Parts: sequence; structure tokens; C-alpha cells
Amino acid sequence: MLHQYLPNKPHKWGYKLLVLCDDRGFANDFEIYSEMENNPDLRLPNEPDLGAWFNWRQSGRKLLPFYGVKGNRDEDVRRSVIALLSNKMKIPDITEHLSSCHRLGIKRESAHPIIVRFSDLQLRSKAWKTKTSLRGTEITITEFLTKPCQEIFVAAHNHFSMKKCWAADGVIVILLPHKYLKKVTTLSALK
Repeated sequence: MLHQYLPNKPHKWGYKLLVLCDDRGFANDFEIYSEMENNPDLRLPNEPDLGAWFNWRQSGRKLLPFYGVKGNRDEDVRRSVIALLSNKMKIPDITEHLSSCHRLGIKRESAHPIIVRFSDLQLRSKAWKTKTSLRGTEITITEFLTKPCQEIFVAAHNHFSMKKCWAADGVIVILLPHKYLKKVTTLSALK
């Protein structure tokens, strides 16, 4: 059922959208809520049913935004991403594991990020872990964080510096003295 009754909205009948945005405000993915998010036929065999919002949010874990990838007006974004992942990041046999690749923004501007959706979460994790191979280039990869997690990351960055804090699978990690790693899940844990 696409048309929803929304009692808290000025227009009581409409469409509910689930929108995934990055920390810069780009809408990277969206889905029209259809009550199909809990349909077991649409989930992977080993994925549990954790509710519509969480099921949709979990699908966002397979996304990675790539910033700084040069392109042109007539580019084949998928081919550019495959070349980047296989040549620079040394991830072989990637072609069949990319669900979608698209550049945000209008066609004439090639500086916009490319959003890549992996069909395999393990391959997405491998791409995330091998992002260090992009050092010295203009290309960066970021991770999508929830709003509370983003607030923790910004506070940790301001307190500890960028080189001593990072996100890993949605959790903020801080490098403390004596090479001790601390996972932080609340703002109060930073103090």
C-alpha cells in the first residue's frame, strides 16, 4: 500500500519516504515506504526481520560514497568504479557484486560523489578496509552514520583530532595513548 494515512502531517494522505543522507546533506538513496520492507521474500536468506525502518537502514550499510572520482559528461560510472576497485584497491571480480553505481548531481558537473551499492556486505567491508590504498589521491570514501553517531564523531574529532578517531561499521573508534583503542557509543563516554 503506497498511499498512507499520516495523522501528524498537514496533508493527512500522502507517500512516506525513507531517505538516506550523508553528513554533507546529499540524499544518497531513498525508498517509498510500501509496507513491503518486512517481506521475507525481499530479504537475503540470513537477514533477520528487525522491523521496517531497521531493515531499510540495514540495506544502507551496503552503500559507500566515493568522493573525488573524476569523470566526464558521457562517463560510464559503473565502469569507472569497477576500474577504481579492481586497479587501485586490488579487489578482483567485483563486476557482479555491484548492485548500482550512480553519480549524484547534474550531468555536467563531474565533481559530485558516486554512490556505490554492493550486493555483498563482506565485499563492501573489504572496500572500506582497503580505502587506505587511495592515500595520495583525491579520492576519499566515507561511511554513512546515524545522526547520534555523527554527533559523537564530530565531538571526538574536535577533542582528539582526525588522525585519532574514525568510524568502523557505524561505531566510533578512538586511538588513546599507549595505542589503546576505545569504542565510543555515547557522548558521555568521551569525557
